[in-house]
Amino acid sequence: MNKKNAYIINCGYERINYGAVITAFALQKILKDNFGIASQNIDMTPFLNGVKFLRKKGFDNFKDKYMNFSDKIYNKKELYALNNNAYCFITGSDQVFRIPFVQSINNGYETFFLDFVDINTKKIAVAASLGVEKEQFLQEVDSATLEKMRHSFATFDYISVREKSGVDICRDILNVEAKWIIDPVFWLDKAIYTSIASEAKKNYSGKIISYFLSCDKSLSKELKKISKKYGGEIIQIFFSDMSVEEWLNAVNSCKLFITNSFHGMCFAIIFNKPFICMVNPAAGKARNTSVLEMLGIENKLITSFNEIFEKDCVFQYDFDKVNENISLARNEAIRFLKEAISSEHIVTKDKLEHALWIARNRILECEKEDTIKWKLKHILWYKWTRIYHEYLPIPLKIIISFVYKKINRRKKCK
Repeated sequence: MNKKNAYIINCGYERINYGAVITAFALQKILKDNFGIASQNIDMTPFLNGVKFLRKKGFDNFKDKYMNFSDKIYNKKELYALNNNAYCFITGSDQVFRIPFVQSINNGYETFFLDFVDINTKKIAVAASLGVEKEQFLQEVDSATLEKMRHSFATFDYISVREKSGVDICRDILNVEAKWIIDPVFWLDKAIYTSIASEAKKNYSGKIISYFLSCDKSLSKELKKISKKYGGEIIQIFFSDMSVEEWLNAVNSCKLFITNSFHGMCFAIIFNKPFICMVNPAAGKARNTSVLEMLGIENKLITSFNEIFEKDCVFQYDFDKVNENISLARNEAIRFLKEAISSEHIVTKDKLEHALWIARNRILECEKEDTIKWKLKHILWYKWTRIYHEYLPIPLKIIISFVYKKINRRKKCK
């Protein structure tokens, strides 16, 4: 087993999102420390979306120091070739099963379901997120996609999900059994994160940290009101290029943390910090409510800034009890992973039939796509990603990154 890799596929945002990179780091560290398994996160930056996932220096330094990545994957042929040296493939954590999200990524849809994995290789979903309740899931997923998901999920050896609602979706709609486990960021002891955070220099004690994943023109105005209400300077950290270490330090040392990020909320809990968490129901609040329920924390999630001034929405909780519940949830998750990793991989007749359906369906889709326009599009995209990632000088990459960010921010703020 140690002679072969465990390959991990994440959403791709581990290049630009703090929560995404740390959950990928946590899973990789658990595999190494607890099971002695060499693992690599599949570097699908050019394969998934190219320019959209431009690297940030603060993330590169963290990944170079703490993580292992595969060679860059540029096309499906290189993705399939990973089967030659794979003990198993793992998808997750994060929203790898959230259909509107994965359908928006080039080549990402079936890739996150591990449809490229050989039938003789083990497939595991670790705290994979569907992101929503059952009713919203059915609204988001059309019948054709649902059929594909049922066949893909049937080829997995083990499935665990991050939301309690995911268990019901898997059982009642996708016809598979799934285990509810906590996100991998909770699998590591807090002391590990505290040690990493200590590498940062800035002191945020007495400060209110704001970490929002969207740009809103009214955000600064609302934060000024919050600053007056809770008596402290507010520091916004989303659009900064701070390192992962600095981000952890900000959460760990602040007096109050305000966020609309799932992983932002998770680290406020890990560091035992009072926090305010705003969610967008349309984006799915099941991720947040599941963690709060599992850890026995009263649900005070809000959906607007007005609620901050109308009611008590600061999460103040029994830190000792929550830490005890984190320990229990961590042990349960690692037990799941141990069973999934150590169990014998068996190719059943049912699993084989589902794999054959996936293969036949892909052939039919390729026949429909087999046009000059389609071929030209993919040839040019492949050439562009090769040139961008291997041959463009760094100054030109910086210019492209700057232009892309500027355009993207304008779109978000409209």
